[in-house]
Amino acid sequence: MKTKKVSTAFFGTLFLIAAGVATAHPEHDSESSSPISFEPSIVGHISLEGGLNHVIEANGDNGFVDEATIPFSGLNASITLPTSNNFLMTVDGDIRWDEFSSADDFDNSDDPEWQFNVGLHVLKQFNDDSRAGAFFAYGDTKSQNEPTDDEYDVLMGGLEVHHFLYDGLMVYTQLGYGQKVRDGAEEVQGFSGGIVARSGATYFMSETSTINVDIEFANTHSYIDDTDPGRFFGATLAYEKQWVDSPILMSLFGRMDHYSSTDEGDDVDEWQLGVGLKYYFGAGSQVEAARKGASIGTPRLPTRASAWTEYLD
Repeated sequence: MKTKKVSTAFFGTLFLIAAGVATAHPEHDSESSSPISFEPSIVGHISLEGGLNHVIEANGDNGFVDEATIPFSGLNASITLPTSNNFLMTVDGDIRWDEFSSADDFDNSDDPEWQFNVGLHVLKQFNDDSRAGAFFAYGDTKSQNEPTDDEYDVLMGGLEVHHFLYDGLMVYTQLGYGQKVRDGAEEVQGFSGGIVARSGATYFMSETSTINVDIEFANTHSYIDDTDPGRFFGATLAYEKQWVDSPILMSLFGRMDHYSSTDEGDDVDEWQLGVGLKYYFGAGSQVEAARKGASIGTPRLPTRASAWTEYLD
């Protein structure tokens, strides 16, 4: 409980600091060191990715450990549209598939198989370097051989800030709240009444290459049952390289996610390595795309935790 409060307070403080920076200078300083300024126009992407997911299940009560390595794949896309008075509206979405049926140890109808998310962001561009606003997202899940009505979903909403510390470094923060919309197999289970906090930084090594670090925390007071809350943590490290004179990027990423049903002592860890291809439109470089409000996506842990609900029960 102490860790949950500390992490929530830390990300809340970080958000308030970022929001203060964003609103402190409503007009752009002409002497800014940023050579690329905000120019509103449509920008977006479509991306295909895949890789291997090493999953470890641990039961702290009896020392049971099980693990398997399975393939996964995904598709995601976004589009950002400028509106009047320097507002930006972004729609993004992603879909993911995991081949758990190929692993004997995890060949269970409660394993996650499909999940998807769709998000909406409405942001105000305060100056060349700062924007802030709100995001809304919906995530759904599908386990192996289980009817849709027995699955869990989550509806999220919150606040969001992007800020360029300088032209080569952008930081961002999202702080939100999630609530299940469909009860799934059990009314008392799922991501119910949870807080999610996400923060990250993108370093533009050059016009054609970036490094991104993304960290996320989430918790929910009811996960497996009324007396069993859930706590979740995730981190991603990604490298993207754009081919010269091409809108195509190649990405390499590593990701770790942890899902815990605290009172039952059951945990699942996912260690993922993946590659991807991304096509940008509306921008000639990653820096330009970020300046125009390219999507940073929505928090992933509430939906992914919902996908693991029945398996951890």
